[in-house]
Amino acid sequence: MSNLSVNVIEEKNLGDNKPCVLKFSQGLPPLSFIEKDPQFVSMSTKNKRHRVVLTNTDQLEYESEDRDSKYAKYAIGIFDKNTKQLKIVPTKIQTMNQSVIGYTLTLDSSSVLSREERYDKIKKLADSFGSKITKKKMQKMEMENVENLDYEKTTKSIDAVKNELADIESNESKIKQKKKNNNNNNNNNNNNNNNKNNKPFDLPDFDAETNDVRKIYNIEAILPPRIFFGLNHQPFLDIIKKTSEAPAYLPEYFKDQLKRFEDIKDEEKVVYNCKLLTFMWYSMILMKSKGGHEPLIKEGCTNEVINFLVSIFGSKINHKKYNISQDDKLKIYNYLAIFALKLEDFQITDIKLLAQSLSLTSSSFEKHFTRVGCKVIRIGSEKRSVRLEAPLKLPKARFSN
Repeated sequence: MSNLSVNVIEEKNLGDNKPCVLKFSQGLPPLSFIEKDPQFVSMSTKNKRHRVVLTNTDQLEYESEDRDSKYAKYAIGIFDKNTKQLKIVPTKIQTMNQSVIGYTLTLDSSSVLSREERYDKIKKLADSFGSKITKKKMQKMEMENVENLDYEKTTKSIDAVKNELADIESNESKIKQKKKNNNNNNNNNNNNNNNKNNKPFDLPDFDAETNDVRKIYNIEAILPPRIFFGLNHQPFLDIIKKTSEAPAYLPEYFKDQLKRFEDIKDEEKVVYNCKLLTFMWYSMILMKSKGGHEPLIKEGCTNEVINFLVSIFGSKINHKKYNISQDDKLKIYNYLAIFALKLEDFQITDIKLLAQSLSLTSSSFEKHFTRVGCKVIRIGSEKRSVRLEAPLKLPKARFSN
């Protein structure tokens, strides 16, 4: 039997990065979050008596609660097979409280809701976001309350619901008839109003009536002057002027565009194109940087430009974190298609390099050019040529990747 040595580490020698055990009592985060090397932020108060651990997924965020036990102390044992040494490290168990991003709990004690209404709200919340234990508790409460139902109140409630449904059905019938009459009398006007007022959320403002493709999407309106002039185009300009080399991680699409800009004689046009290309580069980084500002800052992006990008392509969590949903990604793809068209005079011979920079195939990315109003010409299995056509004709329905 081999000898085993035990080394007990004192808590005062651990410094600021003390290990801890995280307890997800409301259910573990999704498997996809765990597999992506999740990031945790640890913060302590000035006197270091309390510690908070934070993390989040696309839809949920977790904040730890430090509950010191007077009756138990915990430690982690780490065994080194090579040295036959068991290291004992003191630790704490942090309970991770789960909350839904963007949801605010309003069912407090001062609520004017009746007991029945409050119960109904809690039940809906439990059905949508509750753990298995919470849902079982709600089912148990329902079963226990069956015997206590007031027959007279129940009957009145059923009659009230029937009357309400009858009123809704009558109103819907009137509304449908009114809409039908309006459509018959003002069909052309309604179509124009739809284009102006019901702008798709995944596209910038556009002019659907113009016959000039250059005026369909107004780039100057998409990028306000303070943002346009705040775009740090200098790194791309230096690559064109051969004063610096393109970094190895820069996608081939961008290298190809910069090489094409070398043939442009008008220097103002070169600067303008570099700024548009910079906006595209920042948008890609925003989409791939897992909700943190650091990758954008490393590329010379200012906080003002970052906040602008998040305002149109995502949702802010705090001053250093943001969330990009699947719908936000589709919007970014559409904007990239529009800016790419602008750079090549609204006709692109092959979209392959742009698609590859987004880790997509030409066949999967072509739908975003269709979405913004392009005619797509398929050449073989992968080559796609696209051309923006005027007047603008958008597909009737959106789509997802």
